[in-house]
Amino acid sequence: MHPYLSISGDKTVLFVSDLHIDSSGREETEKIKRVIEAVNPDFIFIAGDLFNIAFGWMRSAEYDNFGFINYLEKWSKSGERRVIWLEGNHEFGLKYLKDTIDVVEKELILNLGSRKIYLAHGDLINRSDIKYQIFRFLTKNRVIVFAARFIPHRLLFMLASIIIDKNLTADCNDLPERTREFAKDCFKKGFDIVILGHTHKADVYIEDKHCYYNIGNFMEHKDYLVYKNEKFSADRYI
Repeated sequence: MHPYLSISGDKTVLFVSDLHIDSSGREETEKIKRVIEAVNPDFIFIAGDLFNIAFGWMRSAEYDNFGFINYLEKWSKSGERRVIWLEGNHEFGLKYLKDTIDVVEKELILNLGSRKIYLAHGDLINRSDIKYQIFRFLTKNRVIVFAARFIPHRLLFMLASIIIDKNLTADCNDLPERTREFAKDCFKKGFDIVILGHTHKADVYIEDKHCYYNIGNFMEHKDYLVYKNEKFSADRYI
């Protein structure tokens, strides 16, 4: 069963995806902080790939050079606020995080006011890419993730970098079109809105009263999505 969350329609919500923060990401980290402070959301949804590589069982300082997780923790403690982090294909074992950030391993069903929303990173929709599906099964397998906790950290990061480089770019050219088709299937299942990331290409598709948003990516284009005053707006940090 998918995790489920209900939020009243009068809340302000920020959706962001694919920051891919790494050792050179200070500028991106500072910019997303400015977005958060300007939007002042009640909820932040990080739709995957917050970091270029992250392992939930490690100390955040080992992959978070700029203390962004600590920033999110302090932000969420400063009122009735909440951060939900959906695990992307560059992140592993986030369920082991020992902090105040809520983690979703795959998809989330979100009731936002009167709207029923399907929210996910988006890498699972490409079922025909067998190579990637095998990679995804192995790297997200609970037994393998548990065993990886005993591999020396430096070696684990090196192995993860090699595997990611060889497996995460396969068969991605038509993903924007596939995400729209996936969204249409979700509409038929009763969802009003579908929100994904992963493709790194911001997109909006409207069909009658239904809407699909791809958040895009904050790493390159500084894209993000805001829900405020019961309306969605796709924005870009300039």
